[in-house]
Amino acid sequence: MRKLGISELMAMDCQDYDLNWNASWAAFDSRFDKIRKDSTSSLAKQVKPYLEKINFGFKKYDNIEKTSNNVTEWLNTEEASQIAASGDFYLPEMYQLKDFPIEEMTSKIHWWIMRNKGMCDNVVKRAKAKGAKKVVVIAGANHKKYMQDIFAKMPGVKVRNINERLN
Repeated sequence: MRKLGISELMAMDCQDYDLNWNASWAAFDSRFDKIRKDSTSSLAKQVKPYLEKINFGFKKYDNIEKTSNNVTEWLNTEEASQIAASGDFYLPEMYQLKDFPIEEMTSKIHWWIMRNKGMCDNVVKRAKAKGAKKVVVIAGANHKKYMQDIFAKMPGVKVRNINERLN
C-alpha cells in the first residue's frame, strides 16, 4: 500500500449469497458426515487417503505460518491456494468417487464463486468511483484464487500477484 501510495482500506465483502452458501454447506456436510461415520460405507474407506492428504497439507500450511519468514509470499502461491480450498471443498479428485455428494458440493462451490464475484464487482465499482488506476486487494487465502480468476476475466482489469514485481 505504501509503495503504491494507498492510504485507505475499503470493505469489499459480499454477503448477498450467505443464505444459499450456508444451506449448501449444511446440505453437503449432512450427507458427507454420514458417509464418513458409516464404517460399512465403501466411500468412507475410499475418502480416507484423501482426507489424510488434506490433513498433511494443513500441517504444512501451519508449519510454514509458524516458521517461515516468507509467509505472505507462500500464501500467494498455487500450492497454498489448493491447500486452503481443500478445507472447504476437499479435493477435486474426490468428486468422481461413487456416492460422493457431488450435487451438494457443486452447489457449495457455485455460491462461493458468486460471493467472490460480488466481492470483485465491489472492488471494481469502488475503484471506478474513486478514479483509482491501481487497487491492492487483501483477501483471505481461500478467496485469493477465486478472485484472481474472476478478476482476470473482467474487462479492463489486470491481475498481478503480490509475488510479481509491481511496475
